[in-house]
Amino acid sequence: DTVADATMAPKKRARVATDRAASGVAGESAHARLTQWLRSQSAHLDGLEIRASPSGCTLFASRAFAPGDVIGGLPTQAILDPEALLKTSAVAVRALELGATEPFAFWLALADMATDETSPFHPYLAACPAEAPDP
Repeated sequence: DTVADATMAPKKRARVATDRAASGVAGESAHARLTQWLRSQSAHLDGLEIRASPSGCTLFASRAFAPGDVIGGLPTQAILDPEALLKTSAVAVRALELGATEPFAFWLALADMATDETSPFHPYLAACPAEAPDP
């Protein structure tokens, strides 16, 4: 993707991301790719399961948890750092140079990473809903 691609209309960009995510590895669903990615990042998923739902990928408990139990954990490398992304993403850096606000530059960087299969966060971002769900 190029900076020009990152400037396409948000709904079109979301559709492109959804189309590309859906085309992933043959026979492998977005939630299966997300689960595999989380495990590769050493996420703690004991008692948790990611399944398809009407809104996309949803996290479900696969066993009962007692009050106070830790139900999951994400290591630092599996968490997107907005400040770091604004400094390291070529799309975000260029958007900021062109006068974009930080939130918009961050959004563009996320949209770019969702469609870039070489991005380390691609499996996570490709599994996100194409549009924000209703509250």
